[in-house]
Amino acid sequence: MARGPIRIDETIVIPTRHLAWSYAISSGSGGMHRDHNKTKVRLHWDMSADDSVSEDVKARIRQRYRSHVNVRGQLVLMHEKRRLVSRNEQIVRQRLCDIVKACLHPDPPREKAAPRPAVGQQRAKGKKRRSQVKASRRGVDLLEW
Repeated sequence: MARGPIRIDETIVIPTRHLAWSYAISSGSGGMHRDHNKTKVRLHWDMSADDSVSEDVKARIRQRYRSHVNVRGQLVLMHEKRRLVSRNEQIVRQRLCDIVKACLHPDPPREKAAPRPAVGQQRAKGKKRRSQVKASRRGVDLLEW
């Protein structure tokens, strides 16, 4: 089963004491192997208790991956596609590394795009068309009917 800390990069290592692994029988195909072996892997990383990652990174993880963070502040990752428990563990470990690496740096500020000139021209044409429709309605004399 999964043992040892998870190394994110040269400076960040998530210690084993903040990781909780659980195993269950996976759903889907696999025949008798699936019915008799617990191949689904679930990893709970207690972010709130872990000091190896800064609070800024934790906040970005909570924001970007909010569907994977439970009410206790744990990031929960699960995988069950492979038949081997060890392969599912590798995939979950790699996914945790990818998530933390993706959240190490803040998103660059978004630059507001300038409106295209054609948008203003289309708006002016629409207003002109609408004013012509209204002007044509004013020209009808109801007494002539």
